[in-house]
Amino acid sequence: LIVKNDSIVIAYYEDDSMKIKIINSNTGADLADFYYANDKMFPPVYYGGNFIECDSGYLSATSTMDSSNNSFIIFKVIDHDFNLIHTKVVGTGHLQYPMSDLLKSPLGDSCYYLAHLSDSLRVFEFNISDFSSRTFTFEKGFNDELNRHLYFNSSEELIVPGLHMISSNYF
Repeated sequence: LIVKNDSIVIAYYEDDSMKIKIINSNTGADLADFYYANDKMFPPVYYGGNFIECDSGYLSATSTMDSSNNSFIIFKVIDHDFNLIHTKVVGTGHLQYPMSDLLKSPLGDSCYYLAHLSDSLRVFEFNISDFSSRTFTFEKGFNDELNRHLYFNSSEELIVPGLHMISSNYF
């Protein structure tokens, strides 16, 4: 859900596709609908998700699981005119908790991060400029004390609540 001027932009998954609906926030009128067919989704399991506005348009991330219990995060980059630019599917291991929200790098570059807690903590980096992704894994020895959110402090260190600071130099 994104509020822009007098419009509300809603993104969601339904029936094997990502959908975006734009609604006039003053009248409730349906202004536009966009459908992005996706042969990578494994319905009916969509687990968590995030949709944010970024410099190039919009970035979405949601997770899904196939019939063999393999889990994936699906990143979609959509331009300001709601054209699908790119889709990237990244394996995650087994899902146990929802993923964190997307967080933009404080370095001002085009990288976004999210975290997923499973048998370990995985931090996923997605670059909207070249559509590359990297995964960083930190073994879990801290169980459920993690809040499933990421923060960057003023010295550009990635902080995961319940853990010590992880320097951005690792990334």
